[in-house]
Amino acid sequence: MLIFANGVVSGQPVVETDEPAGNPVTYGAESDFSSRDVWHGIVCSSAGVMQNCTWASVGPLTGEVWVNCDLAAEPEVRRLYEYDFVTYLAWSYRSVSLETAVLAYVYPDQPETPNTIEASFDLSWTANRIQPFMIYTFDIKAYSGASFGEVGLRSAWEMGETVCLETAAGIGWGSTRFNETYIGTSQRALNMASAEAAVTWNWRSGLYIRPHLLATRLLDDRLRALVDHPSYIQIGMAVGGEF
Repeated sequence: MLIFANGVVSGQPVVETDEPAGNPVTYGAESDFSSRDVWHGIVCSSAGVMQNCTWASVGPLTGEVWVNCDLAAEPEVRRLYEYDFVTYLAWSYRSVSLETAVLAYVYPDQPETPNTIEASFDLSWTANRIQPFMIYTFDIKAYSGASFGEVGLRSAWEMGETVCLETAAGIGWGSTRFNETYIGTSQRALNMASAEAAVTWNWRSGLYIRPHLLATRLLDDRLRALVDHPSYIQIGMAVGGEF
């Protein structure tokens, strides 16, 4: 999956499920508690967040609903502020994998923030345990012309039968429209560098826990001057299950 909260490590857990023969449907749900909401190197929340999602997969097709709740201390700020509806379609041929997605973003009770839709693809090549990847996302509705790309390396290491370590590192760049919309400068730039890690412990019956860590840094001085957190380390804990 493309989504690991807001990173590039696989968002769908490495879980061993006892799927009945002849039943191609899998489904799951997850709650993820993180220190802040971080998206493409941009810190988007004022405090911790609770990010819940549920998904169902049939063969290469996956549908997901993802919600984001700001856990700010002030009751008037603490709110559910984002719904995402995502459809993924995955292909693979030998060591090459391609996953395409359409993401619809809905912002309840935020009239100043228009709902929008993005399309994306994640192209990767598996070489032993190391997987070079490229992710490219572009807006097709409210912010047409806004796009963000990322290249890097990721890996997954099985540590016994129940534990998997996933890591990733990459750099990302934003288009002029992307940086104008989300940061406030009409400049194309090499935006950010990131590194992340997650450890998934598969408990039993498809249940798992996953502590994770994400470090990001905005690279361009023009962008760094416009945000409160040009560098940030996000920590979080996800719990869920896939069946």
